[in-house]
Amino acid sequence: ICDGDKLMVSAYPNPVKESLTISGNSELNKAELVTLTGSLLHVFMLEGTQSNINLSSLNDGVYLLRISDNKERCVSLKVLK
Repeated sequence: ICDGDKLMVSAYPNPVKESLTISGNSELNKAELVTLTGSLLHVFMLEGTQSNINLSSLNDGVYLLRISDNKERCVSLKVLK
């Protein structure tokens, strides 16, 4: 369960073709890429307040990205490919 309390994150470009940039107001820890049915596809380990992840191998569609910080706060974003 994500509690986005004071964790602000942006992800761009969205829709994404290859690389997605994730920026936050806190030290980011990880991003979990999940299908709309809840299946976990990949876990990306993040460092710092900005990271890039490669999504070029994904099929076109809609995904959820659960991003968490080092304070165990998280937020979910919809990502289009």
